[in-house]
Amino acid sequence: MKVLAFGEILWDIVNGEEFLGGAPFNFAAHAAQCGNDVYMISRVGNDRLGIEAMKLCRELGVNDSFIQIDSRRPTGTVDVILAAGQPDYTIHENVAYDYIVADDIPDLEAFGFDVLYFGSLAQRSLKPACALDSVLERGRFPYVF
Repeated sequence: MKVLAFGEILWDIVNGEEFLGGAPFNFAAHAAQCGNDVYMISRVGNDRLGIEAMKLCRELGVNDSFIQIDSRRPTGTVDVILAAGQPDYTIHENVAYDYIVADDIPDLEAFGFDVLYFGSLAQRSLKPACALDSVLERGRFPYVF
């Protein structure tokens, strides 16, 4: 099966420890581990966390050719504080995935994707929301989640 995931790649920072995540990335990584051909559309900063995210994408079998690199904004992060076993999240704004642009997305129909999975967090900004509209226009997806 050929899968396209769209949305946030981010790092959860829990007590100073970094964990790669974001719902679309997590879905993509699991789908790839199940033997599917998986691509990801996202945007990371040209920083240490962005470079590490790209490296882990490849190691996990997620095709990173549609991931955009932002030289002006950092890779997304979420600070997680645990208090009495309950997490408290600070989701940082104005990060790379808030600026996913449609211009860097190719014609997707030629790829023959079976599934499109998209996250909601990246749609909090206008550019990625418009980019997702463009993805839906540029490809045919029998299944959309």
